Amino acid sequence: MEKVIDYLTESEGFKKILQSIYELFCKHGRAYGAVSIENPSPEEEKALSNFFNKDYFNQAIIRVSVADFERQIQKNFDDPLIVLSEVLEIIVGQTLPDKDNNMHDPSSELSAKITKKILPQFKETLAGEWLVELSSRLKRNYRSWVGFYRVEPTKVLDMIRVVAEAINNLPIKPLDKKVYASHTCLVRLSDFSKKFAGSFDAFESGKPQGLLLLRAIAFVFEVSAPNSLEDICNMYVKAGLLNQGVLSRVTVNQITLINNDGLVSKISETYNNLNEPFVLTLENLSCVKSAHAINDKVYIIENPIVYAAVCEKMRGQKCTVICQSARINSAFLYLLRLLNDSGTKLYYTGNMDYKGLSYADKLYREFNKSFIPWRYSREDYELVISVDESYLPDGKKDFALHNEELATLLSIMKKKGKTASSMPLVELFVEDMKKNI
Repeated sequence: MEKVIDYLTESEGFKKILQSIYELFCKHGRAYGAVSIENPSPEEEKALSNFFNKDYFNQAIIRVSVADFERQIQKNFDDPLIVLSEVLEIIVGQTLPDKDNNMHDPSSELSAKITKKILPQFKETLAGEWLVELSSRLKRNYRSWVGFYRVEPTKVLDMIRVVAEAINNLPIKPLDKKVYASHTCLVRLSDFSKKFAGSFDAFESGKPQGLLLLRAIAFVFEVSAPNSLEDICNMYVKAGLLNQGVLSRVTVNQITLINNDGLVSKISETYNNLNEPFVLTLENLSCVKSAHAINDKVYIIENPIVYAAVCEKMRGQKCTVICQSARINSAFLYLLRLLNDSGTKLYYTGNMDYKGLSYADKLYREFNKSFIPWRYSREDYELVISVDESYLPDGKKDFALHNEELATLLSIMKKKGKTASSMPLVELFVEDMKKNI
């Protein structure tokens, strides 16, 4: 959200359009239709042309749909959960007024109906806790739903009831100690949606009910709302739901997968016999019951080039190695959860830069005692910057790390002002892995 606010306020080009939309909220309690800018300035022409990727230059009047403006914000910042009213409230520094505020408060009415008509069915359940949270925060965080309620009150109540029912039937619950504590495989989001909402696409992340489900999942798992498509996919997986399963993938070497029927996966068995790396999609993992590493140790390498070099030097050796492929995607994270459930130690190494340290720290927070930083010492850092160095970006220096070893390295990096690839450590990685075989 902070990036959105900075983008819209740092340019004078958005000032009039934001003011016009704000006036619509003040007048009607919601923004709909379109707003116009007469005789736009060069700053406004440039800002809106870049924002919409359209040519708005040399026009006497620029007319913009409010709905299109909100959708474009979501598209530009890769976040379908952004709500225009919430953006405006932060910019103006106050809660937006409701229509006929002295006569009728639709948010209070919706809150009362949730409490009286829906909550009693879900008392002392996860959904019940979420409904209490929802009803108390409607005016502040769910203004679009309040506006929707004005138009179709019965439909909104039905949709909220469906999401509550879905929350109580998530394949994985927040209190489950292991990934597969409560189910036999990941459930396809489309099937889950059909079962509870009546259609295959009702819970898609770009649809109102899908957005509400994501917020509900974030609440019950006590995590922040997702701010990217990858985060959305990860959150679905956290709840046991499979979405975009073939798009998310992870490269592995020497790992044993057990299917839900109790048999060893033919995929892992074949490639283990060949001793060759292979790619697993989230679709492949969706019906895997458990995953096992050789000697209960897995070596995770962030950099694909480093991974390839290590695998080449370890050819013929029996050792489980995973490539993160430079980002934490759903398949990668799900596989690590399966390994963690089987008691595997997770040795992780990455580039000594902002992204590498932030990835490592994210995994530390996810797996804690199972996570072991690998080759992040001062001596390792001194070695890599002596061979291959670059400079730490100024804007990335101020961020907090939870792991003590990673935080110490970050402090050293700040003083040196340099970052580097982990490629110079390949021989040391191989040496470490051979010692542990």
